[in-house]
Amino acid sequence: MKWLILSDSAESCKTVKEFLASKNCQVSVAELNSDYGSIVNEIKNANNYLICDSEILAKNPVFLFFYGLMAEKGQYVFVAGNNAEELKFLSGSGKKFFYCTKAADVLDNIKDNFNEYFAEDKKAAALKELLSRGLPLSADCMVHSIERDKSEIVELVYDAGLDINSWTEDGVPVLCAAARCDKIEYVVWLLDHNADVNIISKDRGYSPVMDAVWKKNLDMVNLFIKAGADLSIMSTDGQPILVLAVGNGNVKIVEALLKAGADPDVKDSMGMSARSYASLFKNEDLIKLMNQYPKKEQN
Repeated sequence: MKWLILSDSAESCKTVKEFLASKNCQVSVAELNSDYGSIVNEIKNANNYLICDSEILAKNPVFLFFYGLMAEKGQYVFVAGNNAEELKFLSGSGKKFFYCTKAADVLDNIKDNFNEYFAEDKKAAALKELLSRGLPLSADCMVHSIERDKSEIVELVYDAGLDINSWTEDGVPVLCAAARCDKIEYVVWLLDHNADVNIISKDRGYSPVMDAVWKKNLDMVNLFIKAGADLSIMSTDGQPILVLAVGNGNVKIVEALLKAGADPDVKDSMGMSARSYASLFKNEDLIKLMNQYPKKEQN
């Protein structure tokens, strides 16, 4: 966070400055009797502002000009002084403004809400950076960046506020898209950032683990299983996950799914199960594997 403290005296805002600095914030202090051009530059370089001794500063006619710049640009603006209510009236209402009579009250507010302020500031800064690069805040942007292994952009889109469980314009969730392009490192990152392991794509009706099976990526399949993937989901065309796996012929993936509890006797839209497909394809390895999981008796 970049802060500018405007004050009549650097001493009056010392405690607040020390706290912000302890949180690794960039903090500069400007006194109103310094060069006006340098103050304007300081305002441009910061995005959060604290005005101390506002009743003293307001005696200078140029103060309202600086106050207007800060009110317009600031992510957060804090004002401490006996005329705080008057300045509040001038700026209107809004979440980003905080007015009080004592600098100590400002410090208490910042301490109590610092995590929230930091998160909002980071989000605003990321969105500004994203737009400055001509990039949209969208799932498509994140997916394209994953495909091109541009982790910086992926994180920038996330920091700017994209819902991690968004779909692309083609109806593919970001997690499914990462699985489809075999980007396991991004799958791990997405899961660590609370991506829904059972989100369903709108094109195939696949869950992420089904996309991993389709890609024949055993490591990714095991990753999704460990993350709690639901193995009972049916695709849009009526395929159970084991039918998909048997169709791909990857014995190790079929084994991993069976061990995780996938049912080999769930039928697809054609009335065929994974067990029956293994027999139809005369795949001895799969038949032998299926025999380790006897068909459950129907009640």
